[in-house]
Amino acid sequence: KNTLWFIERPEKFDLFLRPEVYLLGTSSSQKDDQMEEHSRQELLEEYFSSSGVGAPQLEGNIWLKADSKKSWKKFYFVLRTSGLYYAPKGKKSSKDLVCLTTFDVNQVYYGVGWKNKYKAPTDFCFGIK
Repeated sequence: KNTLWFIERPEKFDLFLRPEVYLLGTSSSQKDDQMEEHSRQELLEEYFSSSGVGAPQLEGNIWLKADSKKSWKKFYFVLRTSGLYYAPKGKKSSKDLVCLTTFDVNQVYYGVGWKNKYKAPTDFCFGIK
């Protein structure tokens, strides 16, 4: 049985309200300072304009379960503007990364109640189709 859930998520706009929290590196001197509105606009334009530096690369461990597998396995992932990449053999070097998905042809879905339904190791789940 398919169910649609409509959830109000005010934090989805937080990147645009406080871009300094997400877009400044950890070594930046302005990381914990409050920015003025025009500085925030310049920071957003720098990251998201066509001539800008692009969105920051994020990396870390994510649990993965393929359709054909019964168990979840933790992999090292890298989120880039070009797609979501992972290291299938547990190595963290960029030459060992394999593209799991690109976002120009796939959609990402937020999983509600998947911890019980799919025996996920965490409540925070998403699916790629």
